[in-house]
Amino acid sequence: MQAIGLHFGHDASGTVLDQSGLTRFLNKERRTRVKHALGLSSDDLRELLEGAPADAVLGLSSTQSVPMFHDDDVEIAMAGSEAMGAESFFGRIPASHHYRRLITWRPDFLAQGGALVRENFPYYSVANEGFNQSYEAMAMVGAQTPALSHIMRVDGELRLDGRTYPARFYQHHYLHAQYAAHSVSPDRPALVISADGGGGPSFAGGGVYFWAPGKKLQAITPTDGWLGEFYDNTASILGLGEVGGAGKLMGLAPYGRPIYFDPALVGTRWQVTDQYRVGMREVIQRWFARQRIDAGKLAAWNPFDETPPDLVADIAASAQLLLEHNVLAILRAAQAIARRAGFQYEQIVLTGGLALNCPANSNLSVVQDVPVVVPPAVNDEGLSIGAAVAAYFDTHGVYPAPPANYAEAVYLGADILLPDVSAAAERHGWRWVQDVDPLKHACALLLQDQAVGICSGRSEVGPRALGHRSILANPASTGSWAAVNRLKRREPWRPFAPAVLQSESATYFDRGPAESRFMLFNYRSRTQALPAVTHFDHTSRLQHVGPETGLLHDLLLAMTEAGAPGVVMNTSFNGPGAPIVETAEDAFAEATKLGLGYILTDLGLFAGPATL
Repeated sequence: MQAIGLHFGHDASGTVLDQSGLTRFLNKERRTRVKHALGLSSDDLRELLEGAPADAVLGLSSTQSVPMFHDDDVEIAMAGSEAMGAESFFGRIPASHHYRRLITWRPDFLAQGGALVRENFPYYSVANEGFNQSYEAMAMVGAQTPALSHIMRVDGELRLDGRTYPARFYQHHYLHAQYAAHSVSPDRPALVISADGGGGPSFAGGGVYFWAPGKKLQAITPTDGWLGEFYDNTASILGLGEVGGAGKLMGLAPYGRPIYFDPALVGTRWQVTDQYRVGMREVIQRWFARQRIDAGKLAAWNPFDETPPDLVADIAASAQLLLEHNVLAILRAAQAIARRAGFQYEQIVLTGGLALNCPANSNLSVVQDVPVVVPPAVNDEGLSIGAAVAAYFDTHGVYPAPPANYAEAVYLGADILLPDVSAAAERHGWRWVQDVDPLKHACALLLQDQAVGICSGRSEVGPRALGHRSILANPASTGSWAAVNRLKRREPWRPFAPAVLQSESATYFDRGPAESRFMLFNYRSRTQALPAVTHFDHTSRLQHVGPETGLLHDLLLAMTEAGAPGVVMNTSFNGPGAPIVETAEDAFAEATKLGLGYILTDLGLFAGPATL
């Protein structure tokens, strides 16, 4: 019994799983070295479908309103879909749209065909009519409607190399929820909330779901989403970029005061867009007008200035607080629905791109009576896992084995083979540091304020580097923050996160959940001894490290043996605009380009040309 999940949208990916769990994962971004890469080639499909048994079933997905683009030797036929090739689709969006950068991995991408399944899955019922008129209305009228879950898919088939595979295309946020529940709450009932940059009123903007282990995930009600689009657009207006701007806005907010908080922007999309009459840019322009914000002054600041100006920081802080108030209101509505339905849950699961907002996750977690958990691949990369899980359950009536521990949930990508390490090091002029204990020597380098790359085992899923493809530095050095930002060509005010031994976390950090394995929660820093990983508001975005993490755990133990805290600064192993490294070749090439001096691998420690 096998299911293959194929996500064709941005952050494209592929997953193969059977009853034992996930067996293969393909990350298109890291493979092509194009951030957020869109689309899968026929060769990608062949790799994922190789050896598929006769009863294999496919689960398909894409980004909202983006066709499943495919090569000429692939056919995708789904009930109710329409043919829309790449040339037609890209002819309908502006030439400056960032999607055009996502297809640069293939020069002839515009020649691809495509099948578009529109995100207009039914979402109204007699139980939830009027849900979008306010969060209070959502709480009153939303209710459990099992039929909604059974119409979250359309059936069809995919044909390749003379073979026809039964396939099911699933609704976008249904797969976010399915992935998240199966990954981080496989044996505990959960209230699941998903949200990203998609727009309501349908489930395209996010939804509320009930998860009971062993049973079909229940779609309860859409949330009339708009928060991701609002946050992205605010970041763009502040000059932080269309792609990746949301993460920068999150890091910018602690420098400001939320003096532009506007209660008119706490509500559903129906409310804040004047019953869907205005777009998000106009929503933000009206917000600025009400608060007497002079948008003309925003162009004067340079994001690479040492300190952001008050106006920019205050807008960021206000946008962050608005997001948090809305997320809390959605959760309260979801909890009211659960109480009325008699649904007992033991965890709250957050997913979708909005769940990358660590302050919002953290502020929810500290006021709830049950744990709030977030899986690592809440971005669209996780959709292929959700599609494979959903297709497997719908075909066989049972779920595949879930991850046995946190490491099995996150370290799913390409493995680092030792012969590849030696070959890549030699190609790029790196030398193996012999006759030393690599862990002790790496620890000594860190304590001497040298940055050290780490490239070990299988790569991470999701956008966070979690110790298998990371750059590490001394958290106790006041100069590490600026030095690593210079190394990576990042804005100087952007913060860094600590990776800390789980056993030592309470010594340095508090006011956070009991566990943060995937660097998706903020904590309060209790010490002045870790300035390089303590943000302007005295918070830190933690990764708790246990033995399952592997080499990073061993390095942190070496730090404690040297008399230092079991903490390191942990940032992603990549340069500006580049994906996180995947292979040994990627790691040594990127480190050479950045001027990084050392890389710690499972084969040992290597020194680069920058050390000569």
